[in-house]
Amino acid sequence: QPQQDELDALLKDKEKRILELENKLEIYKEKLGREIPQNDQEGLMNSEIVQHFKELCRLRHYKEKGILHTIQPRAFKDREWEDLLVAVKKYHYSFYYHISVEKKLPKLQFKVCILSRLGFMTNEMATLIGTSEQNVSNARSRAAKCLFNSNDTSLLDAQLPKI
Repeated sequence: QPQQDELDALLKDKEKRILELENKLEIYKEKLGREIPQNDQEGLMNSEIVQHFKELCRLRHYKEKGILHTIQPRAFKDREWEDLLVAVKKYHYSFYYHISVEKKLPKLQFKVCILSRLGFMTNEMATLIGTSEQNVSNARSRAAKCLFNSNDTSLLDAQLPKI
């Protein structure tokens, strides 16, 4: 019986600790103002830098003092690219390592793979990189050949998230 009482007390202690941690988690969620990501992919996709890249490749309009202004899509700046790479390394280091160190993809193919992994379309990649859609398509083909020994560029979209 004394052993059972000790186990019951220990169990009660652990349940109390779980409740405390769940309460702390709720407080953190409220401070963040959003849900904590369920996984690294969600964390990366919701990151400020990925959201910034999504905005860069879109035509945007805003009104100021009654005048409609347009912000044209533009290529990323080197500093923005570096910030994106920091996020990719943080959330998907093995993917980053695979395409940069193991496969040593050339610069354009490397960029295309990063942007493909993030779900950008060919035309968006062309805008972000500052090149033509044809160059992006060619880079996707060469990357698929190098990474998967195939000319099927759909493998980039299907397989890159698994690396």
